[in-house]
Amino acid sequence: MRQVPHDAGSPAHHLLIGNGRLARHLAHYFKLEGLPYTAWNRPREITEAFFDVLDRASPAITHVWILVSDSAISSVAEPILNHYRALGVNGPHLLHASGARIVPGLRSVHPVMTFGQEFYELGAYRRIPFVLEAQYDGETEISILGGLTNPAVFLPPEKRALYHAFVSASGNFPSLLWAEIFERFENDLGLPREILAPFLFQSLTNVVRSGDQAITGPLIRGDQATIRAHQTALGSSPLGELYLAFIKFFNSTRTAARPEMKESL
Repeated sequence: MRQVPHDAGSPAHHLLIGNGRLARHLAHYFKLEGLPYTAWNRPREITEAFFDVLDRASPAITHVWILVSDSAISSVAEPILNHYRALGVNGPHLLHASGARIVPGLRSVHPVMTFGQEFYELGAYRRIPFVLEAQYDGETEISILGGLTNPAVFLPPEKRALYHAFVSASGNFPSLLWAEIFERFENDLGLPREILAPFLFQSLTNVVRSGDQAITGPLIRGDQATIRAHQTALGSSPLGELYLAFIKFFNSTRTAARPEMKESL
């Protein structure tokens, strides 16, 4: 069980370590919410100056977020962990935001969201779900998030890599595809990418509401003539290879789930 820290009962005060997009977005979110936070944007410099900020902040630091690349989390965390070991206390919540990495002494608090260059409105930040690493130590979502009211769920450590693979595939792969389609629309067809926006947004809305029932087009209809025409038009380009991979993916997943469809595909 985690020891009761010296600052128990005091208002949450977050220390954000990092200078990337997530660190900037969280700082903006805390500012909009009126939550006390301190930003340390020099993650390579965990020096005496850093520990002066950590130990002397008022109100006392209750949450330390290590918002750096996955490969750097442990090296940034080590001197902080050693600092509290030397003091003989557990200190504040030590958090990181990697979806897959397990770091002893820290807890993963992963936002299920993509962060762009521009800041979001307060309502958008409040709707971001957090997936918290389950450590079975009695800590609650409220204490871990320190004043944030976002939806949150716990996930066992052994499932985090699979969870993050799902999130990464669903978030990044469609983005790669749409970026290519936008460019091809403009360069190959001379059409503005903006005309695809209603189609994109409605497609996402439909799949959120209806799952695989939202799938339309020649694959779901078994229209082999149109599929062959598409493959001819795309040729051996990377997009053509991806199209073929999606056909294989569709066939394997749909026939596995619905064997009666096998004859029609």
